[in-house]
Amino acid sequence: MNNKVLLSVLGLLVLIFVSTNFFKKNNSKVILQTDLISIDSLKVNQIDIFNQNSDTLSIINDNDTWFVKNNIIKTNAKLSEISRILDELSKIKIERLISKSEDSWDNYQLSDSLATKLVIFQGSKKLDLYLGKINYSAPEGNNQFNQQQNFIVKTNVRVNDDPRVYLIDGFLGMTFNRDINAFRSNEFISFDKSMIRELKFNTSNDSSFVLSKSDTIWKFGEIIVDQSKIDNYLNELSNTIITNFDDEFEVTNEVSSSLRIIGDNMIDLQVLAYIKDEKYILESSLNKNSFNSLTFDEYEKVFINLEDLF
Repeated sequence: MNNKVLLSVLGLLVLIFVSTNFFKKNNSKVILQTDLISIDSLKVNQIDIFNQNSDTLSIINDNDTWFVKNNIIKTNAKLSEISRILDELSKIKIERLISKSEDSWDNYQLSDSLATKLVIFQGSKKLDLYLGKINYSAPEGNNQFNQQQNFIVKTNVRVNDDPRVYLIDGFLGMTFNRDINAFRSNEFISFDKSMIRELKFNTSNDSSFVLSKSDTIWKFGEIIVDQSKIDNYLNELSNTIITNFDDEFEVTNEVSSSLRIIGDNMIDLQVLAYIKDEKYILESSLNKNSFNSLTFDEYEKVFINLEDLF
């Protein structure tokens, strides 16, 4: 009798053990507790982006300076955008297991031909993250305004060689499925105008002149220029962005015009201008290898005529 009881207890324990392990392997809640996606924003030093809308892009931290590159150019990255991207990546959390089968990848836009693939490097550690279909849903409740304004966005993902499909919060795919202009710096000229003390112009018509500030007064030589006009000029110049990148331009012509901006407690800024097909192509020392294509009217906002300051 005792042996039968012991055998029954032993059989029950075996059943519990097998059941427990089965549920551990198949319960999505257990899967969600793993660190399948673990990204430390402070350790990320490179992100390679493979998408369907543009060439392969790489975002690279080189000696604490962020760059973005494709197969044509390497240029400064937009720091605010890089910071936002790293913040989003560090907050990724798997919410739900959607599918366990590779057969479902097309349905979730996660096949190799449909997904946006990220290769994220954290030192010697590498993570492959595939971003697929974006899902929109209205929040619970009957408030129609709430449903329109506060819709819920989720993204389907897969990780490394794992065939399973997961759901995460947000629209991460849209963040990366863009061309290089979304990630590169469009800063062209930037300075604190109160620090500026000298502007040196060398223009295409062989007219070179220097504007200098004495105390708070701007002069051309000993001639005082219109202070409101020079003030308006500096206001506009001090925050100039690139509005029309020209990545096909190659520096083969001589410089047509140049401007050197000199100030206190700052590195001199230099702007070089070239002529191409009745347009001006400008390059700034603040953002090298990024060329800004301007019309003549736009060009004159940077290379102001001396007579316009009187």
